[in-house]
Amino acid sequence: MTHFVRNLGMLCLAGTTLVGCADQGLEADSTAPALESTATAQTAQMARLRFVHGAPTVAAVDVYVGASTTPQWTAVAFGTATPYAALVPDGLQLVLRTAGAAATDAPIYTSDVIVAQGGDQITSIAGGILGSTIATTAFRVLPYTEAFAAQPRGEALVRFVQDSHGITAAGFDVDADGTIEVPGVAAFTASDAAGVAIERDHDGVQLAIDTGTPTKQLTTFTISRAVLQQRGGIFLALVGVPTFVPSDARGLALLAVGPSSATLIRQNPTVYVLPTIPDSTGIDAFAIGRDFNVIPVAQNLGFGVLAPALQVAPSERGYHMIVSRAATGTDPLAGFPLAFESTGPLLAGERYLAVLSGFANASVADGARRSRVHLTIVRDGFDRTVAATGRLRAVAASPDAPSVDVGQFPPGTGTAFTSIAGLDALTYRNASAEAGTVLSAAPLNPAIRATGATDAVKFRFGALLATDRDFGIVAGAFTPVTGDIASRFIIVKTPGSGAWTAQTLSPLP
Repeated sequence: MTHFVRNLGMLCLAGTTLVGCADQGLEADSTAPALESTATAQTAQMARLRFVHGAPTVAAVDVYVGASTTPQWTAVAFGTATPYAALVPDGLQLVLRTAGAAATDAPIYTSDVIVAQGGDQITSIAGGILGSTIATTAFRVLPYTEAFAAQPRGEALVRFVQDSHGITAAGFDVDADGTIEVPGVAAFTASDAAGVAIERDHDGVQLAIDTGTPTKQLTTFTISRAVLQQRGGIFLALVGVPTFVPSDARGLALLAVGPSSATLIRQNPTVYVLPTIPDSTGIDAFAIGRDFNVIPVAQNLGFGVLAPALQVAPSERGYHMIVSRAATGTDPLAGFPLAFESTGPLLAGERYLAVLSGFANASVADGARRSRVHLTIVRDGFDRTVAATGRLRAVAASPDAPSVDVGQFPPGTGTAFTSIAGLDALTYRNASAEAGTVLSAAPLNPAIRATGATDAVKFRFGALLATDRDFGIVAGAFTPVTGDIASRFIIVKTPGSGAWTAQTLSPLP
């Protein structure tokens, strides 16, 4: 502007004919600072507000401000955040309508008046169940005025928000090392406004969520370096509920909201290890991750015994698992590796069953070779739609068996093998369809046979409940030699929340 005015004045002095030349130069020179001052003053009188959709059971919304008939933001979906808008702070109120609804339609929710002053920057986060009249679960939009402390060099500043109506209070354990930096954050509240400094790690930062009294680790998340690299404060909001499987859109998740982006982070993958090695009394197992960090998985774990859940950071490359004979001190081959195999990709939000099968002793007395120990990973991809009966997914893990059919037999003596559609002709280390097969309401009473054969090995088990989603593992030696565990059928229950369990069924006489 100054450069332009100076050149304009020179033209006037040179005698060039310009209408109102002197007046234009004076006007530009005198009003520019005044205009800038006015704009600055107006900005200082405004509040900056954004909306974050953190309620997974609520569809996308259009967000209006006050009595406006034009939405401020449209089609805001779960797990996303809007840009900031500069708004007059007096009487600031958010009105939500279903995305695409007319401005004349009744709102699905109207917030309380947001207390704000000029210059405030506010992040408002939605949570709860729309239509609920229960105080602890009702839908709401809560404003958090941003007052982050100065950001330390090389660290991120985060503020934890407990936006899950399924958890009474949550503790936040940075690095998942047992030290809870922010304990007992009640539902629909947040940690201190100044934020917590977190060091940016190359591989991301682990965050454990602890609940209950005494506290117990509920789950863990991996916060990527990309999320933590954002300049300015970051909200880490716990959303969803833990009663759904982690891969479900309604499952517990972490919503990271930075200055200009939002990232939905699913729970770390969970792996359950199940040994089905017919000639082994116990195994030890270790997982090797990036940078050769060794993670204990199982110690002296016997046939059909499910190891406790192992939650690890997600990895596209997966982990390598070392399986060895249990180090009991009495076996001369104790600690001898039986397998060194990759898990394959383990993705956030997923749960996996890792079946160890094959023979610890790959040779028998007559010199014949038997299948060595292998690792087979199957994902929990069950269809969780509630129907009248439960679902079963079969896994063939008997190392010396031919192709097998998994069926059932009706109650009573001498009843015949009944085929179950989709559970036949399973070859070793393969499984039936991931969604699971719907079973009848009768007792399961599983049975296995070589594909197309007449004789079958029968087991007894009750009916599956409507919410049951079970793996059925064909295990043991189909043609056992001395010391082998013969055919077994292992039921692994996979509830939506809580620990998985395993039950080994022995053949009926």
